[in-house]
Amino acid sequence: RIPSNMSLEDLDQILPHIVDDGLPDGGEFVVANLDEGERTASLVAVLVWHGFLPMSGVGLLLGKLHLNRCVLEPRETHLAKKVRKRAKAFRLTVGEAWSQVVEHIQRLTYTSAPG
Repeated sequence: RIPSNMSLEDLDQILPHIVDDGLPDGGEFVVANLDEGERTASLVAVLVWHGFLPMSGVGLLLGKLHLNRCVLEPRETHLAKKVRKRAKAFRLTVGEAWSQVVEHIQRLTYTSAPG
């Protein structure tokens, strides 16, 4: 459990060791209390930066560290002809529409508060 009084700077120093060495119990989750404050948003950012997948449930923020990961190389990924045909209407970009992405996440997904 991440203590609520632990500074984000201290957590930022500890997380790389957790990523490299794993959790003491061999688990894949770090846990923190979930609230509506700015700390939770900053905590999510720190977790994501270090490779954790943030989730929430019943008042808790869960940072999941996948011990086994899968990386797909786009050039090595097979797409069926039917999929390629349907995908012609779409375009994948990186880093071109951040504000629109954030706006759509806020508007189209469940959140307890905007922002």
